[in-house]
Amino acid sequence: MPEENQRIFSSNPLISSDKGNSRATTYRIAFVVVRMGVGGKERVILHLAHYMKKRGSKPIVVCLTDKGEFGKRLEAQGVQVEAIRSSRRWDLAAVWRLAKLFRRFKPDLINVHDRSSLPYVFLANQMSAKCPIVFSCHGLLFQEKNRSRYLEQLAMRNVRAVSAVSEQVASEYSRLLRWNKKVEIIPNGVPPISRLPNLRSILRAKMGLSEDVLVLLAVGNINPEKGYEDLLEAVSLVREEDICRRFVVLVAGSKSNDTYWQALCEHMKRLNLTDKVIFLGCRNDTEALYSAADIFILPSRKEGLPMVLLEAMSAGLPIIATNVGGVSDAIRDGESGLLIPPASPQVMAKAMIKLANDKSMRDSLSQAARARFEERYDVSRMVNQYDQLFRDIIGLG
Repeated sequence: MPEENQRIFSSNPLISSDKGNSRATTYRIAFVVVRMGVGGKERVILHLAHYMKKRGSKPIVVCLTDKGEFGKRLEAQGVQVEAIRSSRRWDLAAVWRLAKLFRRFKPDLINVHDRSSLPYVFLANQMSAKCPIVFSCHGLLFQEKNRSRYLEQLAMRNVRAVSAVSEQVASEYSRLLRWNKKVEIIPNGVPPISRLPNLRSILRAKMGLSEDVLVLLAVGNINPEKGYEDLLEAVSLVREEDICRRFVVLVAGSKSNDTYWQALCEHMKRLNLTDKVIFLGCRNDTEALYSAADIFILPSRKEGLPMVLLEAMSAGLPIIATNVGGVSDAIRDGESGLLIPPASPQVMAKAMIKLANDKSMRDSLSQAARARFEERYDVSRMVNQYDQLFRDIIGLG
């Protein structure tokens, strides 16, 4: 099993068993998403389904299109994953297949994790289970075309409860979907990551990076909201400055947006950064990447509460992050990381230079980030909050 799989599914004593737990009554829950690709909301479902199965409940993950990489990982851990194989935007045959699946599975509750799935779940639930629906909001909306459609607002009328990863995400989705009731704020959580010297040495050796090279790491799919053009501009500015060590920027993430990816490649060539920025593609060895890195950087223009930020905190990396979405909830500027405005390459470059030249600051930020993670963002806290919300709605207490 790959290293990341071992870490994601490693046992956590706080949530791996129900022995001695007074809330021993279990339930059947269907998590619904378009596709279980490699992303933040998909990682939340990954953790929820895995740990709720360990507690004795019966989860199923339903993908409107195909199962995706994370779906296959869950299946390997014994979690049921089903793909509806919807092939177009409004697919009534897919609604019928979803309703048939709900009738067979008999969920006590359905948890929807994206807007595109809402109308399908609404219609299929009316035709079958007629059980409570919880809608969970993740990232902020990036493009104007993301304006809500009538069917999504209609579907929200049959939603029992809404959760969001941050107050800003809650506010934006409430406005968009015309939700006037309370939103439960449930911050994301991740299993802790340890930075291991042997992984650091092995990965650096594979990439031809000596110990004297300062490695900055960014993790996230290659999409416009991630702000990688701003990162390229910042690196170009840093290269012109006098910093104490040679440096390189590693970017790990799926190249899922071809148009944006091609534009980034052209921009990188224009700035002559092919020796400074290395795009690694989708990786399964994130623990090794965090171990090999010296600084973590999040250049996003839009975010909810990014899982990769929490992973970097758990790994005790000094962090530079744009102040978007729920990032400021996790990072206290100057204490557990450096917050910068989005789309501000010059400010980003100054922060990169500052940390590159100040090891004592890097050490201080890394210690505070790890402590902040342990206080608020361990996966056990997230799973417990979702579990309590679901139990309250079902009536299990």
